[in-house]
Formats: sequence, structure tokens, C-alpha cells
Amino acid sequence: MRLPAPYSPDTIKAALELGFLDLDTAPHYGLGLSEARLGRAVAAHGGGRAVRLWSKVGRVMKPHAEVTAEDEPRAERGNMPGAAGCIFPDSPTDVTPVLDYTGPGVRRSHADSLRRLGAATVHGLRVHDAEDEERFAQAMAPGGGIDALVELRSQGAITCVSLGMNDPKYVMRMITVGPWNIPA
Repeated sequence: MRLPAPYSPDTIKAALELGFLDLDTAPHYGLGLSEARLGRAVAAHGGGRAVRLWSKVGRVMKPHAEVTAEDEPRAERGNMPGAAGCIFPDSPTDVTPVLDYTGPGVRRSHADSLRRLGAATVHGLRVHDAEDEERFAQAMAPGGGIDALVELRSQGAITCVSLGMNDPKYVMRMITVGPWNIPA
């Protein structure tokens, strides 16, 4: 029996035809490959539907030559093709994922996601995996990732800011101490 290819744009076509219009991806998924595939599939099958794309921030995919000594401690080499723990073996081999929850990192991640998706905008961005003290501190620092997301929302570049995290302790901390202007 021949198994289907691990990726098929027909999956997105079927989802869209069934009315699934909020589609989520992340730079982390396949080191940008998921965003590129999703963008191509939506372009091929979106056909005027009101598709809302979501992505995530917290990792920047850097060409190997751009990875600096300062980046090296935050490089996630275990998730690169060839590493024993890589869960996306068909990922690009020319980039290194670097954890970056700073304001500049969030802005670069957003711009890179738009380019990979082939989209002018995404509906929302989620803070992805800010679940240790260093990541959390970078995201929450003045001028950090959260401030950059709020700024992107204020500028109309995105509509929503949300969280893509697994640890409820960090989720609650981010919600309760963030610079949110949450209407009652």
C-alpha cells in the first residue's frame, strides 16, 4: 500500500470547502516550510473566501551565515534536519531557528512570515512557547515582543494578539502582568 505524501494542498482545499477559514501555522513548523506550503495552498484554493491566516512569533529562521555568536545560545539546533530530535525532517537545510522574543525579533518574524506565506497580512500573531524565564522576560521587557505585537495591532498590521503556549503558569503570568488594555 502506498501512503499519501506527508503534505498535500488538497488538505487545505478540503478544509476551505468545509468552511474552515481560520488557518494557523508558525515559523517553527518545518523551519518556515509550513508557512510556505500554507500560503501556496491558500493561493491555489482560497478563491475569494475570507481566509484568516494566523502565525506565531518567538523564533526567527536565520540563514546559517547570519547566525552570530550572540545568537548561538538561542539556536535550536536539535530541531534541524539531521538532528536526532528533529520532528520536521523535510525542513529546509539552509536555516537555523533562533529563539527571539525581542521587539526586533517579533517584527522580523512577522515580515518573514508574510514573505513565506505570500500574503500582505495575517489576521493575528501568537506568542509561541515563551515558557521559560529567559523567553518570558524577553517577551515582557519594555520594547520587547509583547510591545511589538501591541504596536503591530495598533498600526493595523494585525488584528489579534494571542498566545500559543502550553504551560498555564506562563500563560497566566503573561495575561496578568502584560501591558494589556483589555476592555471590560
